[in-house]
Amino acid sequence: MKKLTTNRAPLTVTLGLVIAISMLLATCQDPLRVHNWDSVSVVLERTACFGPCPVYTVKIHGNGLVEYSGKVDVDTIGSRTARIEPDKVRNLVQDFDAVHFLGLHEKYSERCTDLPTAIISISFDGKTKSVSNYFGGCESKTSGPQIDLDGLAKEIDTTAGTLRWTKCGFDCDKESTNKPDNSR
Repeated sequence: MKKLTTNRAPLTVTLGLVIAISMLLATCQDPLRVHNWDSVSVVLERTACFGPCPVYTVKIHGNGLVEYSGKVDVDTIGSRTARIEPDKVRNLVQDFDAVHFLGLHEKYSERCTDLPTAIISISFDGKTKSVSNYFGGCESKTSGPQIDLDGLAKEIDTTAGTLRWTKCGFDCDKESTNKPDNSR
């Protein structure tokens, strides 16, 4: 009777190859490691739509400086500045890392009309990455990069405190719209 032998080498090689490729793909998602926190800036630009969408830009620096510029459909038109704790900037950078921002495409969109676009950028250590997200939820997505980017944009707004300038209530900004507000 002839004994059957199996060659395990192809299975071992295949399994090893799969593991190696998986590890390579996992390391392709560069973690966001900041060496010089003074070089950090996070920018959120919200663009116009056909309706009353708030149009503004907010920039957060690594040292906690917040710069706001309101353009259309916001309570505060013009420029404002504020300060936040630098630790909040560090937490925000962790949010960028959590959505693998550096590995995202440059542009995402839904097949709808009349949506604003959120353009999110991060700069640090001489590197810059920007992602444009034309998103409003019309395709009923519940996960994926557009959902992550929408959440990140909301977190940037929360961290910067843009609500004080975009929706601060009736007669909240009676003073000149070009005066910087350093009180907050």
